[in-house]
Amino acid sequence: MRRAVGGRGPVASAPRTQSPPSGERAAADTGLLWGARAALLAVFLIPLLVTTNSMFPYVVGKALFARAAIEAAFALWLILLIRNPAYRPAKSWVVAAFAGWLLVSLAASFAGVSLTRSLWSSYERMQGVVDLAHWFAFALAAASVFRTLADWRLLFTVNLAVCGAVSALGLARYYGLTDWALATVREGRIESLLGNATFLGAYTVASLLIGLGMLLQSCGRGRTPSAPQERREAGNRAARRSRRARNRTDAGGGFDSLPWLRALWAASVVFSFWAMWFTGSRGAMAGLAAGGVVFVAGYALWGASRRVRRALLAGGAAAFAAGGLLTAALLTSGVPSFLEPAFNAAPTLQRLASISAQETSILGRIEAVETASDAFLARPLLGWGPENYLVAWGLHSTFDEAIEIYDQAHNKALEALVTTGGAGLLIYLSLWGAMGWALLRAARRREGGDRMLALGVAAAAAAYFAQNLFLFDSPVTVMLFAMLAAFAAWEEGQARAGTNGCWLPGRWGRIVALGGAGRMLLTALIIALTAFSVLFFAFRPYAAAVDTARADASGAWGESAEHFERAIEGFPPLANYPRVYMMRHALERFDSLTDAEFVGAVDWAAAEGERALALEPRNWWIHANLAQFHQAAALRDARLLGAARAHVDAMLRLAPQTTFTADVAARQERMEAALERQLGASG
Repeated sequence: MRRAVGGRGPVASAPRTQSPPSGERAAADTGLLWGARAALLAVFLIPLLVTTNSMFPYVVGKALFARAAIEAAFALWLILLIRNPAYRPAKSWVVAAFAGWLLVSLAASFAGVSLTRSLWSSYERMQGVVDLAHWFAFALAAASVFRTLADWRLLFTVNLAVCGAVSALGLARYYGLTDWALATVREGRIESLLGNATFLGAYTVASLLIGLGMLLQSCGRGRTPSAPQERREAGNRAARRSRRARNRTDAGGGFDSLPWLRALWAASVVFSFWAMWFTGSRGAMAGLAAGGVVFVAGYALWGASRRVRRALLAGGAAAFAAGGLLTAALLTSGVPSFLEPAFNAAPTLQRLASISAQETSILGRIEAVETASDAFLARPLLGWGPENYLVAWGLHSTFDEAIEIYDQAHNKALEALVTTGGAGLLIYLSLWGAMGWALLRAARRREGGDRMLALGVAAAAAAYFAQNLFLFDSPVTVMLFAMLAAFAAWEEGQARAGTNGCWLPGRWGRIVALGGAGRMLLTALIIALTAFSVLFFAFRPYAAAVDTARADASGAWGESAEHFERAIEGFPPLANYPRVYMMRHALERFDSLTDAEFVGAVDWAAAEGERALALEPRNWWIHANLAQFHQAAALRDARLLGAARAHVDAMLRLAPQTTFTADVAARQERMEAALERQLGASG
């Protein structure tokens, strides 16, 4: 340690092991660095991925590809960290809060109603604590290997390019320019390659705000004075660029990429907004409004131009007033006549016009608040366990108008409250508070065009948080969350530059002195663990999802049963969906099964039903499916109606007031009454 000039406290002197390496070692470190960056950038390709050969093709492939890429990136970063401690993660409240959320979620998993469901979620959602741990690893690695604003512009550019492509594909399908079935449009709302309009709305609204920030940064004057580490790396990069520029000049040529990048960013922003508009997502519109408020307020506080500040404030006030008047009109007298043509032309405006206190979607969200309150009081500290909202909803829901089963709260804050309790909600909000503080602090600290980029990212974070009050996470949207968290953590590290601001102590550098054999051993161990992780966390569940899809598509019962068994044995933690799918597959084909196949299917359902309930003992949905299976089987063998009754009774204890369970119970009553009449007539 040495004293800072003026005696203002200690300043960490960089250990010799953190100095930039040279020669072959420098080349190896550069290769590892860019390998980690490439793997992280590959994650942003998942919106383009649709696995048509698996179940839930718009979810499963995206989530599992992201896991494999994150594991590869994290391994490369660890190897780089062993070789060069300069890549230690900076101290950050964002990282600490993210780690706290992960730990509280893990504790809630053990305290909840199903550890397996909490850890692994389901094929339909692909969330859970295991997935959250991967995104934490993503944020930690990204904040460590993307080290300058130029690096982050590269990452943002890749995200924008993919978002623009996904948006353009959806628009092409919407306007009939292509009939590609994977880019879906449903009920006049664009879903594109995400399979859900609200997910596309969340993806596009956050991305376009970042794109606006990048465009404004490229047009802004002035740059923020760099932190020491950023200056060194930028200086090295600038020197290399200068040499390349001189070589091009000597050769009589040159290339300026900025106009092309601006065109890419602008096109992505336009396509993203256009697609978002035709998703009909009211949550995305709320997010856009929240992002606009943050951007306008930030520039009003720290913007350089007084004229622009005044114009933004005036425009923001006018937009807020117009929005308030329009909302009041929609809730009272409906759409004004002079605006009807505009509202009829766009799904988003149509859905805004349809808002009423009696709308099913609105009623469902109101009921979600009441359900969350009751569920929280039942388990106030750590909740029901991540991904176990379905259990809490079934027990506490009283919503008679429900037309769907709510396995998610459609509000991320309420989801955290119910599934991880008060502790989880507190740490979740703390994480967002740390992110918001870091991003707004960056907007205040930076200057010129760099401030515009920081404001754009802060606006994107506000938009994401706001729209997630009407939605829940998916592989693509949680990718954006991890990206925003990583950037906030990096900005926080930049603000700490010049202090002893790394999580790992300086003596971590002693690992470098282990010698070639020691480093090679550690590297081999990391590679082996990564290969196992990719196999276990990505390949095996994907293979099981493929087997389930093949089984469900097969018409031959023997072939279907073989694929279902392979799916269940291939990845037991997620086996409950294949089990339920097999029950449905069998009951739809009872009439065509031989007597031996029928008996085998019934015996199989009884055995696998017990295994399913051992993993999720309070999951009423499994009891409901077992009840439906035995009800259908009872049409061929009336003795099975008793087994159906046992599952109906268990289902009603766990979910007494849902429309779905009421329908299953009503069918049971009708079948039992018919059987009694039949027995009475025969007696």
